[in-house]
Amino acid sequence: MKKLILIFLLLFSMGGLAFAQPNTSCKNDDESLICIRSSSKAVTNEMKKVILNIEESTDNLQKFQISQLKWLAYKNAYCKDFMGEEATNAQGDGATIIIESCLLDIDKARLDELKRLNKVYSAQ
Repeated sequence: MKKLILIFLLLFSMGGLAFAQPNTSCKNDDESLICIRSSSKAVTNEMKKVILNIEESTDNLQKFQISQLKWLAYKNAYCKDFMGEEATNAQGDGATIIIESCLLDIDKARLDELKRLNKVYSAQ
């Protein structure tokens, strides 16, 4: 398990993974967490707008909503449960930054997916 998290941390530091990088103006872990959470809030707000537009446009509203719930369950299981456990074992108190970065990265990826879907509905 510790080998896995060490590989993750190595890839993360080399840029091999696309996890959110804290704002360069952040000087310490507390500031980095504030920056990550600020970015996360902005992504969440944008995602809400896109989701509302898709919900108004789709004929499969219930299936879309179920897919969102399943995506949320995946995100939490991966970032909070798996990565949280691994990060806590390897990093202790620094695990929060890894978890929050994971959540932000997955939210950004989902936002990109939703924007592409929204374009399909906008083109109709």
